[in-house]
This record gives sequence, C-alpha cells and structure tokens, in this order.
Amino acid sequence: MRFDMKRDQLIKGLSVIARVVPDRSTKPVLTCALFEVQSGGGITITGQDVNVAMRWETTLTSEESPNHAREVLPETAAAEDNLAERFVAPIKRIRDFLAHCDGTTVSFETVDSHVLFRSGTSECRFATLDAREFPRLPSPALKEPIEISKASFLDALRNAPSLWERGKPTSSGAHAGVWVAVRGDRIALRNAHSNATMFVQYEETLDQECAESFAATLHQESARELLSVLSEIPAQKLSVRTAKSSTKFHVECGEYQFWGSLASGKFPDMDTFFQPASCREYTVSPSQFVAISARMAAVAPDGENHHTVHLVAAENGFEIRTTSEYGAFSEVFHADPPPPAGLSLSLNYRLFLEACKHMDDEEVCLLVESPLKPLAIADARKTFVVAPLISRS
Repeated sequence: MRFDMKRDQLIKGLSVIARVVPDRSTKPVLTCALFEVQSGGGITITGQDVNVAMRWETTLTSEESPNHAREVLPETAAAEDNLAERFVAPIKRIRDFLAHCDGTTVSFETVDSHVLFRSGTSECRFATLDAREFPRLPSPALKEPIEISKASFLDALRNAPSLWERGKPTSSGAHAGVWVAVRGDRIALRNAHSNATMFVQYEETLDQECAESFAATLHQESARELLSVLSEIPAQKLSVRTAKSSTKFHVECGEYQFWGSLASGKFPDMDTFFQPASCREYTVSPSQFVAISARMAAVAPDGENHHTVHLVAAENGFEIRTTSEYGAFSEVFHADPPPPAGLSLSLNYRLFLEACKHMDDEEVCLLVESPLKPLAIADARKTFVVAPLISRS
C-alpha cells in the first residue's frame, strides 16, 4: 500500500526525531525509527535511545484508502487494530534521501522486507527491521495532562547550574536531574548545583487545579535532550503526563511527545536547606541590581580560581564588593528596608552572578536569615538559593 505526504513536512518531523536517535548502537533497531500508519490517515514516527524517546504524530494522504490493514501479531493485535502499516527503517539514510530528491511530495510503500521511498524522479529502497524488536513506550500516565507554559519549562532547564556547569555532568543520581512537582494549582521545577551549594526553583500557577499530585526527577541527559528538542518546536504550551507510578518522564508539545528517564535516588530537600519563613526580606530594584552585577562582572571577571563576593550592610542598602586577579569592584545598591548594621554575607562569585542575571521581574527580593545561612534571590517566579561561604580561619 502506498502513502503520500509533503516532503518538507516529513523532513521537518524527522529532523526533530533524529535528535534522539544514536548514530551507532549495540541494538541496530535503535538507530532506526518506527513508522506506524493508522487506518484513519494518521502517521506516527518514533525514535529512541537508551534514556530518551520522541514521537511525532501527523496526518498524510494515501493513494489507496488504508482500509485493508495488514495481519498483525497476536500478542500486539489489540494495540495495532487501527494500523494499516508498521515498519522500522534507518532514519538517517531516509533523511539523506529526502535532502537530495527533487519532488515536493514523497510516497512510501513496503515491499517484502524493504520500504520504497519515491519523490519526484528519485527513489530509494531501504531494508526494514522486525518492528517487534522496537522497544515499546509506556502509555500516558495521566488521563488529564497538566498544561504549562513551554517558555517557563525551558527557562528552568536552561538555567540549571547542575546541568550546564562546564558542559559536562557534575554529579550522579537525583543531584544530576531536574525535580518536577505538581500540587493543586502549582507546578515547581527545581535544580540543584552539584554539591548542593545552590538551588534554583521555578514556580507557575496552572490554568486549573490538578486532581493528582506528583514529584519526579528527570535524569540529566534526558533534560539536555528535552531542552534541545523543545527549543525546535513552535508550540507555546506543553502537557506533562507523568504520574506517581511512572517509570518515564512524559511530556507532549504540539505534534510531538517526549519520554525521558527518571534519575535514581532522592532529590536534595531544599526545605531543610532554606526556610523562607525565618528570613528577613529586602526589596531591591531589579534594574539597578542586575546592572551593578553586570558592571562587577566586567570590572572583576571570574578567573581560574573562583573568588568571593561580599554583600555588606551600608546606609540605605547593601555594598557589593569583590576582588579577583583582574581587578576590584565596590558599589552600593538601595534596599528596602535598610539592612541592620554589621550584616555581612560571603557568597560564591559565579553562583551569585548566575542568580543575578536571571532576575527579570518588576521586583526582586533578597531573603536573609543570617550570615551562616543561605541567601535567596527571588522574583515572582524564580528563586535562587545560594549557600554562604564560611571562613574556617
């Protein structure tokens, strides 16, 4: 049976799926994609590696009405009742063919143990593998998915110090993941620095209250892949389908679905590390605060040996001081109410700047309990909690 679809549409979908398909694998089926054509005219293409999987679902037009589904295997018949065709083929080679053919549409049909692709004057035959060998993905865990802003979710992934520090993993287990929790009408995404010296938490109010609550930690490599693929998808909303019993982190965005491995172990508890109720709150101007931080980074940039930034109580605000191998910096910014005389905080320079550069709301608050306790830098949606540097002399 022959099926047709737009060439550009197929190229676009395969480009996203190919991001999670390895070039080489001990399991040859993982270097391929699973094509499933439904009797109603839809098609899903799935690619996966050990930790992540992507599925793209769209529609096609068929030269023949797909009303004669092929015979399916007894053990999978229930799941394949609506399938007109199902095969596994090498995605990278198909993409190469599509990139060099000259037609605006592409057709494909299976012939024995091969699939034949045609476009314009070009055609190419690819060997297929047994679809039974392709790993099956779990069904959606939540009947009613939780919708959230894709931009907020990407911010949480993109700004995670534990994920992007020096471009390589810095820890293992739950420390190396992104903690996602839903309770009532709130969703929180939390990241931890490799040695728990910094936490980042994003919170957002959901459009409606969620009947189910859950907490899961997305594995570091899965989070990297999710950030990469979501950045290429134009949809503005995504749906979280993960539940308490899930073995995979499952989200849906537009025509795409993503499954990622969950990290082992328990995510560090920020609530024991930092307690907002015990803190005193100081309101600062975000524009002034961020501008001063930027000037500090320019005058006294971080060197190979990470240095310290000091926040010292000054008249009507805080004085920010630091010295590096490249220079020294000192400037005062306003805080309301003024901090008590003698208050002095010492923080990791790089982690402090990481928090400052992401403050973009109308109001920024500094939450301080004592010089020996973490400092929180927060706006309406983001909270950066930075552990103090304590002198042992």
